[in-house]
Amino acid sequence: MNRLTEYVNLLDVWKILLKRKKTLFLIIGVTTVLALAYCLSAQKSYRAEAVILPLSGKDGDSLGVTALVGQLVNMGGGGAGMNSSTIRAILNSRSLAMSVIEKFNLMPVLYPDETARPSLEMAAESLLKRIQVQIRMEEKTLVISAIFSDPKIAADLVKQYLEGLNDFIHENALTLAKKNRLFVHQQLMLNKKNLLEAGKQLNSFYQGDRISSTKATIDVSIFESLSNAYSNDLVAEEVNAKLAPLSSGIVKDVPQQIYLEYLSTQKGILNQTDAYLSQQYEMAKIEEQKNDPAFQIIDNAIAPRTHFQPKRKLIMIISFVLSSLFGFVTIFLMELRSAK
Repeated sequence: MNRLTEYVNLLDVWKILLKRKKTLFLIIGVTTVLALAYCLSAQKSYRAEAVILPLSGKDGDSLGVTALVGQLVNMGGGGAGMNSSTIRAILNSRSLAMSVIEKFNLMPVLYPDETARPSLEMAAESLLKRIQVQIRMEEKTLVISAIFSDPKIAADLVKQYLEGLNDFIHENALTLAKKNRLFVHQQLMLNKKNLLEAGKQLNSFYQGDRISSTKATIDVSIFESLSNAYSNDLVAEEVNAKLAPLSSGIVKDVPQQIYLEYLSTQKGILNQTDAYLSQQYEMAKIEEQKNDPAFQIIDNAIAPRTHFQPKRKLIMIISFVLSSLFGFVTIFLMELRSAK
């Protein structure tokens, strides 16, 4: 009985379809023609892409420019690793987009009509919409793609963006390396000053006949000794303010031999520090001259042969399916209305 009912229902549906077939074909035909017209008239867009592999150096410092200052100022070192997320953030930044537009003069490419060219910031926003960045987690690579109406321009955009990315990274790395070198140089000069002052102080101690067999102790001012360790202008002011209550502080009856050993030890420490800073300064100069790549290009961008958009086959399939569903609903509604 149920099978008979189903057969009867399907037969009714088939009769309705045959009865309203003109309406159904009309809906599907009009929709298909409109979709085909859109596919033929829509501007073609081409997609070019490149694959890059971010390079990470030792301890995550791919550019090797922060370890030195990290050791000296207790930053922990190695804070400039160029991983995929970092490079993607740079690629999606407006600063890089503006830099690429200016460097390669992309305004005429993006906006051929000179009278309709927007500001650099708005052009950067438009360029970012054409650039897509994807991370392939399994391969640990980045895919950079550009979409444009001209296949050659699409490929050139990707290449120019990669070149701009490389310049952007190394310009910032060079700035950091220069700051590191200047910091080490400042510390080296400060230490040399303290070393020479310590030598003068030790020489004065000997020349002043302060070593006596009759008087075995001397009075030592502690303020001068402490303040000499902070000769940097800003730091010195802060330290001197904190040490102001001790400005008249004097340690009395210090054995001469103990004070002599203290001066000699201080001079020895400054000598060791000078040797260490001199070595680090030479290393900082080498780091500043380095031009290590932050990423490696696995697949370079080439001009695509086939367009990326519009996707004609997909548009035609979707339009046919949707128009068929709409046609079925329409003819059944028409049949229900006529039955009433």
